[in-house]
Amino acid sequence: MEFIQKLIRRKDRSKPQDKINTLKELEVFKRLQVKFTGVGMGVRSGLNEDQLSVGDLVDILDLYLRAAESDTRGKCSTIARIVEVSFPVEQLTLVAEELKKLKDNSLKPSDLNRTYSLYSLPINLRRVTEEDLGELSHYPGGIMITELKDESYKPTGKYTLLLTNRQQADNENLTRIKQIFGEVGLPVK
Repeated sequence: MEFIQKLIRRKDRSKPQDKINTLKELEVFKRLQVKFTGVGMGVRSGLNEDQLSVGDLVDILDLYLRAAESDTRGKCSTIARIVEVSFPVEQLTLVAEELKKLKDNSLKPSDLNRTYSLYSLPINLRRVTEEDLGELSHYPGGIMITELKDESYKPTGKYTLLLTNRQQADNENLTRIKQIFGEVGLPVK
């Protein structure tokens, strides 16, 4: 018991920069950074409606949950729902086994076979937001995909990640999450 208490105290004392450096060492961070800071990506002003794949959504959710210091087990069911709405039934039968894994509450994003063809399929972000499926983190106040609006509140056809702090009362945590997504090159508000 004393050992656990020491670990908790050590975790509480860790510096914000240490937490960011730890996140930068994760494979999920590196995958997103390679894709979105690549030459010509230019997504900081917004994502096109077909610029994210199923694998990108899994990575975004995984990185968010780790940055928020939340449990990652069983959190991919929202992505499974997005996949079900985004693709025709014929296409879903080809990826049914991996789709079943996305729905499995005992699995973490890191348990998924990322070489499977499902993860390279592009997601239509317009359809996701129209179907009100942009909330990735299972609860209001997490991370969601939303369409950007111009000054007159007209849709721009570009999309961004939106962080809300209803669940993140700790501003240090919210700041860390924004910073880590900024460093992988994704648009975040």
